[in-house]
Amino acid sequence: MDDLTITMTGAEKEKTFDQTLSELPDSVKQLIPDNNLGYYKKTSEMHCDTKKPGGSKFTEIGNILEVLKKDAPKIDTGVEKRTDDREALLAVGASERAFLPATKTPGQPEGLPEALYFKVDGFKGKLGIIQLKDLDPNTKIIIRREKSVIDEKTGKEKVPCSFSVVKETVEDMPDVDFATVIIGREGGENGNNELWTIHPGAPIKSSEGDFIAGSETLSGPKEGEKQKVIIITAGELLKTEKMTENDYVKIINGKENDIIDQYEKI
Repeated sequence: MDDLTITMTGAEKEKTFDQTLSELPDSVKQLIPDNNLGYYKKTSEMHCDTKKPGGSKFTEIGNILEVLKKDAPKIDTGVEKRTDDREALLAVGASERAFLPATKTPGQPEGLPEALYFKVDGFKGKLGIIQLKDLDPNTKIIIRREKSVIDEKTGKEKVPCSFSVVKETVEDMPDVDFATVIIGREGGENGNNELWTIHPGAPIKSSEGDFIAGSETLSGPKEGEKQKVIIITAGELLKTEKMTENDYVKIINGKENDIIDQYEKI
């Protein structure tokens, strides 16, 4: 079978998204508010179009709602009973810190959101992250601040630096054979359950931090300026003992020299 994400046009993808949406049970459709359809379609395009940069990729479906359609009864029941698959997701590598509570308990912040996490098997994809143990020690790691948010009190950057490795093609990214559906609701009495996202693999947080010497001075991208980054090897990163071989770094698609040339190395 041809890869749908490559052979389908943008118009065809939008049509299949709308068609799949129309085929969902009403109870599940209610989790997809009309005012967020633009966001869902962009998320679908990011995760289902292997030619678009960034993010994990599904390789055999045309839109993310196909995942929701397959396990709609389980998701419907889970939302009603506030039960999910977080234990199963933890067993396949999900990060503890990736989960919000299904239902807040006494003592947790009043405005803390709640979320449910569903594992849906049978959806092949490629992960946009990779563990350090799967990298050659000489692999180059790009340390950068992906966006700039300044703390008004300290005047310092609030968003920590990320760590990324370059893989030339989607085929070079790690394989996965399941998807995660996240249904969340904002804190407070009026929080409504709604689809937050659907993506290949488990909810995993890649590592971040400003512990590499000089990284605390890095700023986020600025229009018209070449962004400053630090480049070290995977082996050097592990020697800091701030990360272990089981920690994840992000993947950037492209030719390594072309990607690195976009930045100013310090």
